[in-house]
Amino acid sequence: FTLDRATAFVPANGSVDLDVSLLPQQVLGVREVTVMAEPELRCGLRAKAGGPEIEVSPAVLDLGQVPYFAGGAPSYVERSLTVSNTGMDPLFLTGWTVTALSPGADAADLCRGDCAAAEPLPAELRPGESVRIPVRVRATAPNASLVYDIALLSNDFDEPISHVQVTAQTVVLPACNYTLTPS
Repeated sequence: FTLDRATAFVPANGSVDLDVSLLPQQVLGVREVTVMAEPELRCGLRAKAGGPEIEVSPAVLDLGQVPYFAGGAPSYVERSLTVSNTGMDPLFLTGWTVTALSPGADAADLCRGDCAAAEPLPAELRPGESVRIPVRVRATAPNASLVYDIALLSNDFDEPISHVQVTAQTVVLPACNYTLTPS
């Protein structure tokens, strides 16, 4: 704990507000400390260090090659992100935004799970819990190097926005032309 010592006069039957902050060197859970000030002030303080802590892996999600068929329906490639709560309190995932970072990339082509209906993020991760979030990219342009940024929003105090870079390469595949002949 640190105490911001301001020169203050406290009149009889009066009070003064003091700013106290907790800067733990290591997280050990609940800690009690007695603060003493000159000449006779004593007060007990109780604080909890820790809170939720988001961990997202991988930091860069490479979706590899995504097939593109000229004139055909868009194809998809799907991989997963793992989001973990390595903290001491529940982690709440509150949002997800996608930004296209490269020419030919469209934020609407990257989604969670089924692109037709946005899947909700898990509401809460208790300490030690993890969840896999499916990430899908749709190929809508030929021979494009796609780069996106996913921003995961949470209640992590020191990292309320976690960024994941997503990359993919669309490749043109020839149409499937085949003929069946009876034997």
